[in-house]
Amino acid sequence: MKLCSDSNINHATAHRVRLKIHQQDTIVVRFVDSHQRPFSWSAIARGLSSQADFRQLWNQTWADIPFDFLWQPIPIHSSFTTTHPFFAVLIPSNFSPANSQAYQEYLQKLKPHEQVTTFSNLSGDALLVIPKDTGSYGHIAAFCRLASIDLQQALWKRVGEIAHKTIEQGGSIWCNTHGHGVPWMHIRFDLSLKYLTLLSAKSINNQTQALWYKTIYPVYNEPNTSTPGLYRSQTDYLLK
Repeated sequence: MKLCSDSNINHATAHRVRLKIHQQDTIVVRFVDSHQRPFSWSAIARGLSSQADFRQLWNQTWADIPFDFLWQPIPIHSSFTTTHPFFAVLIPSNFSPANSQAYQEYLQKLKPHEQVTTFSNLSGDALLVIPKDTGSYGHIAAFCRLASIDLQQALWKRVGEIAHKTIEQGGSIWCNTHGHGVPWMHIRFDLSLKYLTLLSAKSINNQTQALWYKTIYPVYNEPNTSTPGLYRSQTDYLLK
């Protein structure tokens, strides 16, 4: 059975599942085609980097979540990015008021036509992508709800380009958000699972990737008995 979809990602829809992980209520999101087949990280990265319609769906998916959250997708790993489904875990969280002061050194270098900037963090173990300071974007949910469409498109295009390049080069990286250190929207590309909250893993490797799928993805692993090979579309399945 082919696990991931090879359909045009512009035909994707977002699929949300409520899931309790280690007593933590979360929402898990994946993107599926018209037959409920999930898209891989590779397909997601291509869609973000090249398809404005998909970027709009992607942004609206996070904007529609009814709480503020940490955004923790499955990491990018060369053994999984084309063969296994993409999914993201959304963990309810509270954030300080938006303040971009810590990133002014980088934001002030933006030219008038530039919308986002990319730079390494102080310890050099992560690449950060941040939007222009044009509103109150303290975290990913605020950005997806409040930023201009042009700014949203620019940021997600940059994220897709970085993810796609990493996949093409056979690399491993974790695209995620944290935001409890600096209250300004920034997408992190970490070399390790630095701020992972739900699983006891710090490295990105075959074993930890398998742990993500074993712990979080079983909610999807019940075949649809009416259509062999497909997955159930249950929007409020709670794993006990």
